[in-house]
Amino acid sequence: MSNETIRVVRDHDKLYLAEDRKDTPKESFKFLAACAKGFLQSRPQPRIIDVGCATGDLLYFLANRYPQAQLTGMDVMPELIERARTAVPTASFVEGDIYTGNGVPTETFDAVLMSGVHSIFDRHEPWLDQLLKLAGERGRVFVFGIFNPENLDVLIKVRASGSQGPWQSGWNLVSKDTVGGYLRAKGRTFRFHDWEIPLDLPPHPDDPLRSWTVRLENGRRQIVNGLQLIHTFSVLEIDSAV
Repeated sequence: MSNETIRVVRDHDKLYLAEDRKDTPKESFKFLAACAKGFLQSRPQPRIIDVGCATGDLLYFLANRYPQAQLTGMDVMPELIERARTAVPTASFVEGDIYTGNGVPTETFDAVLMSGVHSIFDRHEPWLDQLLKLAGERGRVFVFGIFNPENLDVLIKVRASGSQGPWQSGWNLVSKDTVGGYLRAKGRTFRFHDWEIPLDLPPHPDDPLRSWTVRLENGRRQIVNGLQLIHTFSVLEIDSAV
């Protein structure tokens, strides 16, 4: 099959419209916030943007912990933003695409957060460049998601068996080595904070794209999904330029 015949979409994010996780925040949100805590506490009124904010669950979580913060959410799907505005009325929202740069704010922020988004994209350079622009010279970037600890970059497309519809994207694996080399070439310092989920997640028989956990022989939890993928999650923290 040639690349010209492959039509790729990302509509799996519509599942967020059927969820309400405001009062049961994801463990990944807690970990991301913990990684950013020291930096955020050093700012009296931190300006925070959540890139790919969906229906605002992470912003809701942050608003309760940093009531003095100035919060902004950005997402490419207007129906998600509409829901987020209702859920987090104290935040500002903008429709923008972190990959193309269309609609991305020109202002800068103290903390630029992005959770579970970058694995949608086939290339790492566009979204990294846009995040660095949002952070400016003094801001810091925190990206939660899957990064390959092996020195391999992997592109993944999926669709249901028997379907003739478009392929889904969202599980690409860029390696830590590739991301690190790109940032070092830009003169940026960074670190990865690896994450192990602290609770069990059940499978979703009606949606095998959703992740669940299995227990390894050593007792640790491993996150997998119906793509037969092992998920290795980390927070990428990129320091300020000055």
